[in-house]
Amino acid sequence: MDELLRREWLEEAPDAPNGHRVYLRHSEVGTAALADRGVDISPSKARKPVAFACTDWTERRWHLGGALGRAIVDALSDAGCIEQTAGSRVVKLTGGLERWLDL
Repeated sequence: MDELLRREWLEEAPDAPNGHRVYLRHSEVGTAALADRGVDISPSKARKPVAFACTDWTERRWHLGGALGRAIVDALSDAGCIEQTAGSRVVKLTGGLERWLDL
């Protein structure tokens, strides 16, 4: 998530509901960049909220939740950058993440 924010692919959603979460959306630049990397961000896949920041309980840092987070995980898995552990949220980096980001 830090890298997506650094690249300005994500931005805070201006129409986010009030609450304790930070709601996000893909920016105009992020829309094109994510689509180029095989991330399915079609409206039919998007639920409200599309994305939100939530604290990872192991690392105590923000991670990306919501439909966009799921779509990015799916694209990374399809590209061979990560392996998902069945029945778990655990993922293993298998290489190529920097190449995927820098397409």
